[in-house]
Amino acid sequence: MKSYLTENYLVEKPAINWFKEIGYSYIHGSELIPDNGERESYRHCVLKNRFIQAIKRINPWLTEELAGEVYKKVIDFDHPDFIIKGKIFYELLTNGVKLTFKDGKGERTRIVRIVDFKNIENNEFLIANQFKVEYQYEKEQYRRPDLVVFINGLPVAVFELKSLNADDDFEKLYEIKAETLTPYATEVRYPDEFYFPSLEEAKEAIEIAEKVKAFVIEKLKKEGLYL
Repeated sequence: MKSYLTENYLVEKPAINWFKEIGYSYIHGSELIPDNGERESYRHCVLKNRFIQAIKRINPWLTEELAGEVYKKVIDFDHPDFIIKGKIFYELLTNGVKLTFKDGKGERTRIVRIVDFKNIENNEFLIANQFKVEYQYEKEQYRRPDLVVFINGLPVAVFELKSLNADDDFEKLYEIKAETLTPYATEVRYPDEFYFPSLEEAKEAIEIAEKVKAFVIEKLKKEGLYL
């Protein structure tokens, strides 16, 4: 394969362009750093300011203080089972966050929507590449996922891309997932704010990736670019 046909050229850039075509904003991960005020630390994966601004836009009654409380609820809930933790997050994502607070009329409980499913344009859709995160239990050890999808500042999907000539990577990826059961939860040790799909979903994603890989290779062969 020609030297310029790299993972970045063949996979990462086209993927970013595809997201941009369907309405996502793009920003390089090097800009989504604590020093720029995007998040609290490299172990925090939620883009705090973007999240708070989004939920205030979706729920106009929220004050800055109450929005901060919702942020804490989203990042601080804990459970020893990583899969159940992902399900809890899914419930928050789809059904909203229950918030109890006091106002001039006493104590109230309201649901804060963190994604606007009725008015899609009210959300912020962001795609970032090379998003730097610190290992959960190892200080100053980092990973950079190839692509991270954010909705309203929340990381909802992660892509680890492979070049077309990395024939063994797909099998190795599935083997790793089969051994850990929770993708990257123990093997890579991403911060807990990343919530990954189940093993069965991972298997389906790999099968789709194989089909895409075969399609792209065929296209490259026809254009004389795959050697």
